[in-house]
Amino acid sequence: MRGQTVDVNFFVLADGRVERVVFIPDVPDRAYARKLEEAMRAYRFRPARDASGQAISGIAIVKVSF
Repeated sequence: MRGQTVDVNFFVLADGRVERVVFIPDVPDRAYARKLEEAMRAYRFRPARDASGQAISGIAIVKVSF
C-alpha cells in the first residue's frame, strides 16, 4: 500500500456514527482491509443538516495516502 492513495467513503448516520466504509480502489490484502475498516469505523462525524437544521445521514469522502 505504500505510495498508494485510496478514497475512503464513510456512510455516516444522523448521530455521527459510521455505518459503513468503502475503499476505492479496494484494498487487496483482506486482513489489512479489515483492520483499516475497523479503525475507520471508530471515527465520529458532525452529521450533515437539512434545510431545517435537523441532523441527517450522509456520505463523507476522504483521500488517504499510504
